Amino acid sequence: MGYFPMVLHSTLNATAEGFDWITLGRNIINGFSFGSIYALFALGLVLIHKSSDVVNFGHGEMAMFFSYIGLSLMGLLLGVNISKPAAELPSQLGWEVFLPALLGTLLFAALMGLGIERFLLRPLAKASVLSQVMVTIGIGTLLYGLASWLWKAEPRAYPRIEAVSGPPFQLGELALTREDLTFLSVAIVMASGLFLFFRYTMVGIALRAIAQNPFAARLMGINVGRLNGLAWAMALMLAALAGMLAAPKLQLEPGMMADVAVKSFAAAVLGGINSLSGALLGGLLIGIIDNLAGFYLPDGLRATIAFLIIVAVLTIKPHGLLGKPLPKKV
Repeated sequence: MGYFPMVLHSTLNATAEGFDWITLGRNIINGFSFGSIYALFALGLVLIHKSSDVVNFGHGEMAMFFSYIGLSLMGLLLGVNISKPAAELPSQLGWEVFLPALLGTLLFAALMGLGIERFLLRPLAKASVLSQVMVTIGIGTLLYGLASWLWKAEPRAYPRIEAVSGPPFQLGELALTREDLTFLSVAIVMASGLFLFFRYTMVGIALRAIAQNPFAARLMGINVGRLNGLAWAMALMLAALAGMLAAPKLQLEPGMMADVAVKSFAAAVLGGINSLSGALLGGLLIGIIDNLAGFYLPDGLRATIAFLIIVAVLTIKPHGLLGKPLPKKV
């Protein structure tokens, strides 16, 4: 018997011996928790691709950088200089600190999105999409280095929101934390809001037109540059929100979003790279699948699940579960 069949055989035996429905339910609930983060992250990716046809490969580093900005604003409000390695904030913070820091971070993210589109991507509007993708990779690399320089690379804890850190809700033998429920609610609200925005508002319809045919959109009087800037601003605000929600579950350090970014890309591909509802569905499915794989499969196989999903979906259903092919008119 070869190596891989032996691994599969032993894994299935171990899974069958240790299987019970309560454990399965707990893993699914935990999967929803991280799946909500993947969904928020994937929404930003889909938003940029839906409006400009560009995939932002620097999205993870941007979310990480915004998490540091949020922590710095919290420290500023509390009189703590978090650039010092020994500086620590309380493990939980109230809305009077977290909310102003979140709003300040969202504003910073929006301005960065506008700046990236205006000064780095708009000059490349007539270049290939690959050229624009390379710019996003360069921005991500720059932000990684900048974060390592400004805040050092030592992992540190990120404060949780006190209001959502109470006792969990009991569902029989299962428990759903207030934090997990908050993340899931935020992801659903954001996905629903963006879906309605693209479907029923003039600005959303114009953004869809730009993605399909920028030249025709200009002829119709649409300000392509301004609307692309708006899309980038909205997408980076989603990245900031996802980063600040994910940071308490992870240790804050420059590489913290690498794994999240890979799984969020898988979520966007699984749901459909041009589908906002697909990003939500894909994020939740990836979260559940990844959590189940981490519990029932050997550690070495868990890291490959997201990549296998990307390959399988692109092979069988290239447009994802809810994505639709968009004809390009020239």
